[in-house]
Amino acid sequence: MFNVFQDLLLPISHIPSLLLRRMRKPLTEAQQRAEGRWHKGFIPMPKASAWARSPLSKDLSPPLQNNTQERRRKVRGLRRGICFLLAFLLSLVMGVDWATDLPVAATNNPIITVTFPLSTEGAKIVDATGKPVILRGVNWFGIETEMHAPHGLWKRDYKEMLAQIKGLGYNMIRLPYAVKSLRAPEVTGIDYSIGANAELEGKSPLQVMDMIIQEADRQGLMILLDSHRLNDERIPELWYGDGFTEADWIDTWKVLARRYKNQLNVIGADLKNEPHGRASWGTGDLETDWRLAAERAGNAILEINPDWLMVVEGVENNVPGQQLDIHWMGANLEGVERFPVRLSRPNKVVYSPHEYGPGVFDQPWFSEPSFPQNLTRRWEIGWNYIARKGIAPVFIGEFGGRQVDSQSKEGVWQQKLVNFVQKEDLGFAYWSWNPNSDDTGGLLKDDWLTVQEPKQDLLQEVLIATRFAHKPAMAFIPDIKPSPSLGMNPTLKPRPRQPELKVTSTMRSDWQDGFCMSIEVINPTDQAVRDWQVQFQMNQATISQTWNGNFKAQGSEYVGKPLDWGRAIAPGKSRELGFCANKQGSDYQLRELSAVAVRSDAEFPPSVRIPTTPPQLKVMSNLQSDWQEGFCMSLAVINPTDNKVRDWQVQFQMNQAAINQSWNGNFQQKGSRYIVTPMDWGRVIEPGQKHDLGFCANKQGSDYQPQQLMASSR
Repeated sequence: MFNVFQDLLLPISHIPSLLLRRMRKPLTEAQQRAEGRWHKGFIPMPKASAWARSPLSKDLSPPLQNNTQERRRKVRGLRRGICFLLAFLLSLVMGVDWATDLPVAATNNPIITVTFPLSTEGAKIVDATGKPVILRGVNWFGIETEMHAPHGLWKRDYKEMLAQIKGLGYNMIRLPYAVKSLRAPEVTGIDYSIGANAELEGKSPLQVMDMIIQEADRQGLMILLDSHRLNDERIPELWYGDGFTEADWIDTWKVLARRYKNQLNVIGADLKNEPHGRASWGTGDLETDWRLAAERAGNAILEINPDWLMVVEGVENNVPGQQLDIHWMGANLEGVERFPVRLSRPNKVVYSPHEYGPGVFDQPWFSEPSFPQNLTRRWEIGWNYIARKGIAPVFIGEFGGRQVDSQSKEGVWQQKLVNFVQKEDLGFAYWSWNPNSDDTGGLLKDDWLTVQEPKQDLLQEVLIATRFAHKPAMAFIPDIKPSPSLGMNPTLKPRPRQPELKVTSTMRSDWQDGFCMSIEVINPTDQAVRDWQVQFQMNQATISQTWNGNFKAQGSEYVGKPLDWGRAIAPGKSRELGFCANKQGSDYQLRELSAVAVRSDAEFPPSVRIPTTPPQLKVMSNLQSDWQEGFCMSLAVINPTDNKVRDWQVQFQMNQAAINQSWNGNFQQKGSRYIVTPMDWGRVIEPGQKHDLGFCANKQGSDYQPQQLMASSR
């Protein structure tokens, strides 16, 4: 796709019915080693099907800091014009399959088109055309756990989750797995009763991974596979153990290399997560030298799939001549210069440290008098010299934390590292997308929907929007005259001249029984289009699923119209819609594809607005949970009329309670009076539809119940 959606809405109004258990206090380093635990634990979710519908808990995470610094970030972000929100309507009840490959203009940088495969050139990762590619993504964990599936699918559809990642401006996902997980027969932790993830039901963990990867390709996201664990319980010191051999580990990689050899968005293998403890580098000990093991595994993979990048993490200690006494697990790459990883394809090696702040463990260097100036020296010695000297690219496979402010040690550390990443043009995968990483939190809040704005604001400046070049596209087809058979009578009275639209189609997938087609409508003029439609002929196929539009057939003639949020196309911008269809013969290809502007700015001269009576709205409240210190309440704003509501608000009085958390709305307090307005994506309520929102509050007396609740349109 060629342009960026700048005004899409995310019409999701889920009420959080599941909040995570209280975050655990970080373990000391000794405790972590004694228990054999990974240092970024996650909060395990209950396995019973009732958990997705459990009442709200009082164990709420603290609200985001609402300070002047955050407001300054928002203002600065708006000034730069980088705060674009990409989102997609998802009607799972109707079986709609949403997908897009639209990049988001995450920064002022131009959008990069990536041609696969990737390789290395000095300190840079480059694509097949020699163009530099900087990987800046997120970690979405879960397959490596006992659930054997990415987390959060008890709350949301996987396609919707991927669309949000892409919409925020990330271009890749580091996807952890466990050897044991991929051998398991089934997954848990996916709630199919919420009307989502239907395609995953009955699938094995490996098949679920297939679906995630294929949808990521459609969304325009690269995938880096990460061998995170051997069993599904902990991170081992070495690449073998926990009931698995080195052969088990390498054989699993060989299976994946063969399975995804033609899946171009799978770009490489992060060979082993965080070698530590006895793991060494450059010692020559076949039992512990991680560098030698990485060579064995890397060469075995490249023999099957020569296109992948081999991502090699460091160790913790045990490097001959190392300068720093202490490193994070996987962060010690001091030995690379003397003992580089030698592969059959030298231009496929990427080195990958992991870095964390005091929120994970308060390492000694965070208390040194020179903090935070001492951090740059540590990073240079530990791993950045590799890129600075042009030995190989450096990709920070994990970093993250709860605080991003300028006062806390963790916030100062995290800001310092992001600035370093930007200055050095380094790639990274942020830990994590998931909110249920107990010592770092995630980019999402506990509702698995709302973005942690301070974190996103910090990362937004370094994101680089990308799109893929590997999907075959048909040439632009000139517009054709309106056809009476499509209900467009050319004898109607003259209308203002409409902009000339262009249209292109992309065959996203093609299999024996069906195919999926994406259609992009482009407005190359300086005049906005208010309404548009596409037309085409398709003889021997029937549409089974659609996204971003409604398609109607009259015989073999089809008309496709956008959903309400996509009716306008700004000058120089585009819209995308598409469908999947079942083949009924060999003549299934689209013919005579065209796009027609129905209305444009030319039809909307300045005029006097005719006042109308606002629709009468209804509002209902439901006490979700009530405990000694607080309560949580959901609200539903209902539009019972035949008219669409464009803007609305809710008002109520609450005397002896203070809101500490809210969702799907902006809550403003004036004394004991509250006014609630929707998020941008929730401003419109269709006829007969509703919008859900809510809040949790701390009790300050017995008179805490909301009173005089009312909703009105504006």
